[in-house]
Amino acid sequence: MIKELIFGGFLALKEYIALHILACFIPVFLLAGAMVSFISKKYLTISIFRLYSTMLIELIYKKGKQRLCT
Repeated sequence: MIKELIFGGFLALKEYIALHILACFIPVFLLAGAMVSFISKKYLTISIFRLYSTMLIELIYKKGKQRLCT
């Protein structure tokens, strides 16, 4: 009985992974391909750099603010 439950669990996991790949990864790759086709690489690189630098600055600011308050 326990073998059947474990085997059933692995089958459910296999089905979930297959559906997750179809539902999530394929559309993401299609969108990424469209972005690369229609938007220049230079613009994407600059936009990503600005996003991450802004996030990093906010994180550093919050950490510094927490140290001052405590």
